[in-house]
Amino acid sequence: MLVALVVVPTAYCETEPNDTIANANVVQVNSSVSGSLTAEAPHDVCDFYKVTLPNDGMVQIGAEPTAEMDISIELLDTDAFTSLLSTNANARGGSEGLLHRNLRAGTYFLVVRLEKGTGDYTV
Repeated sequence: MLVALVVVPTAYCETEPNDTIANANVVQVNSSVSGSLTAEAPHDVCDFYKVTLPNDGMVQIGAEPTAEMDISIELLDTDAFTSLLSTNANARGGSEGLLHRNLRAGTYFLVVRLEKGTGDYTV
């Protein structure tokens, strides 16, 4: 089974505040979400999302920032603490991606972090 957060049948926009695990926005499987990050006051340097996987399977996550920003993405385990995967492989404007081939059903957390610049992203 393939579960992806990059397929776009349903699109969402982030709702602030979502800067902590406790305020994570709920995102449905097989959907996308748009957000923005800024290092300028008021600082908004990370966004948290919560997704529940109904079945075991493969999960693919992609993030596309605007040209002005560099982001990293991280998938946290169901305990909201343990990092399963993370990447910051590309510079400003470069997309980031994660692939987990055997993830169990459960609720996981995705963190999008601002590394440089300011702008919008879609995940």
